[in-house]
Amino acid sequence: MVDIPYWRPLIEGIQYGGAEPLFTDWRGFQNVMIAMVQSVITGDAKPEDALKKADEELKKLN
Repeated sequence: MVDIPYWRPLIEGIQYGGAEPLFTDWRGFQNVMIAMVQSVITGDAKPEDALKKADEELKKLN
């Protein structure tokens, strides 16, 4: 698979990966991201606004 261009970044990233990202509050991060994507899909928010809100919410988790 290394010879297939679109697989290369994924294979090279394996050494840095894990089962879940290294967050102290993985569930909180996941909930913010889900809400952001859903708000855009349902038309409740523009992508730029959803990203801004997600950024604000994620900063509260730190």
